[in-house]
Amino acid sequence: MKYEDYEKLVENVTSETALETLTKVIAKVKEDSMEAEAEKLKMAEELEAQNKKYQDLQVDYIHKFIGATGKDEAGEEHDDTAAKLEEMTKIIAENMNS
Repeated sequence: MKYEDYEKLVENVTSETALETLTKVIAKVKEDSMEAEAEKLKMAEELEAQNKKYQDLQVDYIHKFIGATGKDEAGEEHDDTAAKLEEMTKIIAENMNS
């Protein structure tokens, strides 16, 4: 509920309806509080899942980058990557010296 909704609940309070109105307001506050807590818990779980996925992707990337995938052809991939990196390093060094 919005603040205005709470104001509407209590705008016509009299001494005879105060207890009933207060009970309604407390029930609505409790309901809103529980909804907010559920939303925070859901968001925390989603954030944790995203962090886990991100960490897994980081590990996969690192394994691919260093050639430690555990596959037989990993050595070949590593050699190709190392050769490409060496070639790029030479090009960059030549461009910096020019």
